[in-house]
Amino acid sequence: MNEQRFFFEELKSRVGNVQLAHKIAETLDIGEDAAYRRLRGDTELSYSEIRKLAIAFTISMDDIMGLPSPYRKESFSLFNQDYFNLGEKDFRMSEDYIASIKIAAGNPQSVFGIATNTMPLHTRVLYPPLFKFFILKWMYLFGDLDKATPYSKIRIPERLLELHKNYSREITKIRYTYIIYQEDALDYIIKDIHYFHEIRLLSDDDVEELKNCLIKSTDNIEKTIIDRSFPNGNKVDFYVSELHFESSYAYLTYNNLTISMIDAFTTGSITSLNNGAGAIMKKWMLALKKTSTILSGSEKNRIAFIDKQRKLIGSL
Repeated sequence: MNEQRFFFEELKSRVGNVQLAHKIAETLDIGEDAAYRRLRGDTELSYSEIRKLAIAFTISMDDIMGLPSPYRKESFSLFNQDYFNLGEKDFRMSEDYIASIKIAAGNPQSVFGIATNTMPLHTRVLYPPLFKFFILKWMYLFGDLDKATPYSKIRIPERLLELHKNYSREITKIRYTYIIYQEDALDYIIKDIHYFHEIRLLSDDDVEELKNCLIKSTDNIEKTIIDRSFPNGNKVDFYVSELHFESSYAYLTYNNLTISMIDAFTTGSITSLNNGAGAIMKKWMLALKKTSTILSGSEKNRIAFIDKQRKLIGSL
């Protein structure tokens, strides 16, 4: 039972002793008496229960086993789904991430911060053709360049589409979200579309489909900027940065825990569950936010930003 003791010690260090049994009972859907038995070690946690708690409170296997490591506190994990042959492991990546978001969504202090130099995931998943375009780019770079799969031949599995619907629904339940766009983020997407059109992996009709999705996406962004909230009332603020940043970054914080993410390989991410790494990410992004121009609440800034996006889309 040593592993269980290490596991609960790590859990206590993150959420404290206050209502710990209640949080365990709520997560595992058991009574508080049963939760206390597990805390005392009278009842052994099942693998399924360990997994649920680990996902809920972002605890790694090293933490569960109590393994010492000079790198553990700074460790990052690479999540890169295989779109050539999506398997259970790939779907599980999405399911686990959505499970964490669901738990965060129930926290009144939850915050989701994004700094992006491309189209963020929560926007892509709303428009399957746009997500398929990012898969095209991933396949092109990870596959045989001489036998690249054209956009028209790519099929997104129904299970993944359903996960995207769940993600887009749950992510708006975070109490507060702020999004910082790199000023020229859309320029790169437009250039990529032109590139794949020139090498015949996108047809004229494909480009038109993507163009229409970008128009709808821009209209939706403008409405959200004006409303300063998602349809469910949760607050969201938009910013635009003139500074260049090397990748896209995000963090999700709740229950004194932080998940930090750095985009990698077009559709993947490098993720850390460590609060120290999360604190660094949060500090950097809050500094970036201070240097950025706010779009929410400023009609002049919003109009200038949206007009520029529509002009770029019109070049397709």
